[in-house]
Amino acid sequence: MSRFTVEEMRDAFVYLPETGEFFHKKNNRPNTNEAGKAGTVSKVGYVYLSYRNISIPAHRVAMAIMEGRWPPHHVDHINRVKTDNRYCNLRHATHSENLRNKLVRRDSSTGIKGVQLRANGRWRAYIKAPEKLVHLGYFDTPEEATRARIEAAKIYHGEFARDA
Repeated sequence: MSRFTVEEMRDAFVYLPETGEFFHKKNNRPNTNEAGKAGTVSKVGYVYLSYRNISIPAHRVAMAIMEGRWPPHHVDHINRVKTDNRYCNLRHATHSENLRNKLVRRDSSTGIKGVQLRANGRWRAYIKAPEKLVHLGYFDTPEEATRARIEAAKIYHGEFARDA
């Protein structure tokens, strides 16, 4: 939720759902009489809008403006591009679903999500399912382990499944 209403966001910003861009409405910018492009990219890569000196994630404002209510949980960028706030690229997600759409971790020893090389030289595939870690087996090659992980992701993660 937000401390501001959806109507306040609609009064302050113009949102273009086809491009994901935001613009300040005229006379709604401090110390100026001009309308203009709104939003700045944060250190972590998301676009934020400033309203009454409060930073608000643009993807949440986009969903609120389009749907008439604040998103109850997380908003996921389907294509993983944090600055792509087109409405067709945004979807509601739980915290777990949102995590499933992440890229492989930077500290991954293999660079492949859900695949690790074991001391015996075999490749282990695994996946995080609701409430548990599921072991998918040991494989002779990283490609075989990756295929097993991708197939399991389709089953366990559905539309939030990601290859890498």
